[in-house]
Amino acid sequence: MKIFRCFMIFAAFMAMACSSDMTDELNNNNNGKPSEGEIPEGYFVATFGGGTRAADSRVRHLRCIVYNSDTKAYVDEKVVLTPQDAIPSWPLKPVEFTLPNGNYTAVFLGNVASEMFDNQAAELLQNYRDGLDKTEILAPSAGFDSTNMYYWASVDFNQDTPDNTIILQRIVTMQDYARNFVDADQALDQLVENIVTQVGYRSILNDTVKGLLGVELKKIPLLGTVVGGVDAVVGALLDPIVDALYDMLLKQLVHELAVALVGNEDATQEGLVAHLGVLLNPWAASDAHDAVLNIENRVLSIGLDLKPISVADATTYYACPLIDDSAHSRKYISMTCLAAQLDVTKINVAREGLVGGVVVDNLVEELLMNGMFVDIVDELTYTPEANRRYQYDYSLVDLGLTSYEQQTDGNHSLTLSVRVGDVANVSDLLGKVPLLGTILNLVLTPIENIVLDVPVNLPLLGIDNLSVSGSWSAAQ
Repeated sequence: MKIFRCFMIFAAFMAMACSSDMTDELNNNNNGKPSEGEIPEGYFVATFGGGTRAADSRVRHLRCIVYNSDTKAYVDEKVVLTPQDAIPSWPLKPVEFTLPNGNYTAVFLGNVASEMFDNQAAELLQNYRDGLDKTEILAPSAGFDSTNMYYWASVDFNQDTPDNTIILQRIVTMQDYARNFVDADQALDQLVENIVTQVGYRSILNDTVKGLLGVELKKIPLLGTVVGGVDAVVGALLDPIVDALYDMLLKQLVHELAVALVGNEDATQEGLVAHLGVLLNPWAASDAHDAVLNIENRVLSIGLDLKPISVADATTYYACPLIDDSAHSRKYISMTCLAAQLDVTKINVAREGLVGGVVVDNLVEELLMNGMFVDIVDELTYTPEANRRYQYDYSLVDLGLTSYEQQTDGNHSLTLSVRVGDVANVSDLLGKVPLLGTILNLVLTPIENIVLDVPVNLPLLGIDNLSVSGSWSAAQ
């Protein structure tokens, strides 16, 4: 398994439009072009140049290769610029080839050379003398930075079109992945709402209270003499009692979550919110230093037509430094790569010092803060265009439980207790029940003194049963 280090590349990608800042050109003057008498019969001089250009150090190696367009065979090449040369002033001198009449393709490659990258063992331009359709451009093992991004240009020509303008364009792309910070108070509200809704606690309380209240009312002898009196009283008092118990459940559920997640019987709601803030915002942690991207099917090489040729069989891990964007309440990472399909399956965060140039075999299991909460596991697959910068934001969508099954072992339950007279103006509610008539004053106090103890079974509330889901925004 290999870990690739990403670099922060800002200035090189600030302008994304098709402007002069995104291209490098060659001079198009004809100085030094052979005179007509110097050109052998049946030959012509092909000249490649472009418009004016200020001095620029972003292209430090430049090679031009000529192929026969009909047979795809290699014809000739010239290395126009090497890193050992002084930083040139653009436009460069025109590049010229004297060729037999025919149809050709000229390909210019900028920075596609192993000497442009540290510790690059394999030559980055492979098989280029075997033919136009046999050439492979390898992705560098060390990744790109602002000084060695690949450039490319291609043009078809012949004796009728000998003078050509060449505009180099980047064939890499930059990706910004950001994780928006989560408001822990809102996340807690969402978690509690999901639990009570998915379990159906209001319906459970309604059925339980209806049964318990009926049993207690039947213990009042005078009320039992009125036909339908018990059912009438239950109907009048059920909703306010259930409302009161439901509010009690919400508060008690927050406490139970605090105990389960914080691991302290004395944990408060404030402590729970703070704890959730840490769990749900691993990128915000002060010691969150690197993000590690899991990339499947990473493109290893492309052809001169810029289409992928080979992809990695195993997962590739890219280690990228986290960049603070406090103005937008987030952190993000940037990765520059060949412009080909990207399949990001997971993003994890590691503490400072845990990710470096060494192979890390058990990154997910051993090196992540706070386990599952560090992971972004929502896959992001897309095909970026060359010479573009993309931004994707990841945001929390839902916080809930993996399983909402209520536990019946007695270790995950609580009892909600309520005195009927404390939850509603019982006299006003029962005064609207015609069946009670003159006995209301005789049964009112016994009804108010009824205490209901309502057992409630809870689902598992520990961290192992929590479920976090999010989503990626559309590309920006």
